[in-house]
Amino acid sequence: MKTEFDKKSVIRQRIQESLIHSTSHGIPSIITSDNWILKVFWIIFTLISTGFCAFSIIQNILNYYKYDVTTKIRFKYEVGSEFPSITVCNSNFFSSEKGYNFYLKSLDKKKLIENSLKEEDEFAHQLALKLNISEIKSLGDSLDKLIYETCLDNREFVMNNESFTYFFHLYFGNCYTFNPGHFENGTKAVPFKSYTTGFRAGLTMKLNTTDSLGLLNDAVVLIHEFQTSPNLADPLFIKPNLTTNIALKRTFSTQLPKPYSNCDSNTDDPKKFNSDLYKEIHDSSYKYSQKLCQDLCFHKLLIQNCSCYTYEDGRFMEGEPCLTESGSECNYDFSPYFVDMDFLNKICLPKCPLECNTKCFNKLITSTRKNKEFELIELKIYFEDNVITEIVENEVMDIFTLISNIGGTAGLFLGVSFLSFAEILAICIRVLLILNEGNKNNAQNTKSFIITS
Repeated sequence: MKTEFDKKSVIRQRIQESLIHSTSHGIPSIITSDNWILKVFWIIFTLISTGFCAFSIIQNILNYYKYDVTTKIRFKYEVGSEFPSITVCNSNFFSSEKGYNFYLKSLDKKKLIENSLKEEDEFAHQLALKLNISEIKSLGDSLDKLIYETCLDNREFVMNNESFTYFFHLYFGNCYTFNPGHFENGTKAVPFKSYTTGFRAGLTMKLNTTDSLGLLNDAVVLIHEFQTSPNLADPLFIKPNLTTNIALKRTFSTQLPKPYSNCDSNTDDPKKFNSDLYKEIHDSSYKYSQKLCQDLCFHKLLIQNCSCYTYEDGRFMEGEPCLTESGSECNYDFSPYFVDMDFLNKICLPKCPLECNTKCFNKLITSTRKNKEFELIELKIYFEDNVITEIVENEVMDIFTLISNIGGTAGLFLGVSFLSFAEILAICIRVLLILNEGNKNNAQNTKSFIITS
């Protein structure tokens, strides 16, 4: 029978044998050194190497949790590119004869409302927002009246609901979107593509922006990504009696999702986030955008605080339009209040995740003056070239790089590898087997003693 002393001796011997044959360099040299000077030498250098190794590994782990990224910019050549959506409007909200008559009647109604808006144009605009959408349509240009002709890559388009969709803009009224992301019945549309570049190609439009009094007005052009809301685009005001060329250069950006940036992945999935604002944007048939979600959040808070909205401060046609000075002043004061109370960070951003993929169009605008008798606005929008600027983020260190760095550091300073850690596990297994064998022998000896007795 092995005594407790024998068992410890065997364990010590097995551990020593394993350490001597270890793939790490320092420990075997310490054990096998006969001279105490060499033994101390190996102990000192093993401790120093272990310290440097630990420091380097900690630095690698800390660098990994910084979530740094590298930004790669490349120029991609593409033929047959998806054309953006183009929304055009007349800058005059009341451009039709019915619109002009409505404006005149609104002056009489203004006198009946106490503390009504001081500006007549503003009051008429706000009063029009109380109408339903079919009544509002009659106040401005129809599709056939506003857009005289449309060609894409020299292919003429018929003015119908398959090429254009109606869009109501809070500021400009009747607008029409060419190459819409969805039709008016809600079904998704297939984007048009442009296969040639330069001013001879692309989209050519002739716009009639005269009003019922025969006055020429500016055209308003909104250039936005296919399937996105026209509200995301900054308006371009196109003067009459001009041929205006807008050359587009495209930039596509892709960010890494959290924790590498502030963006969230899969924002195209309407079920991804449990947010009423997020779901409402998806229900609108437009592609999700954080900016659109923030605008909706701002508008709802505006209604909660002021009980009404103005076409200058509101973002959506939701709630009651303001007809009084007190309501307009509340709207005017709400924007700085929104900033001061930090509603954006406290209320809106938690409900409006940031998308990781964005597309933007850089515009170069040139104009040529026509004959003064030329009433139509000629508009040309085209891709300047076939090059797309892509900006892509990549992580500086992923989990596999971290493991490789740790392995390389351990190999450099200690001469260990993954198999060296397996040797530690093997030592533990050998010790357990020795202990288990001793327990079995003790149990058999106890049983034999009982039978003999």
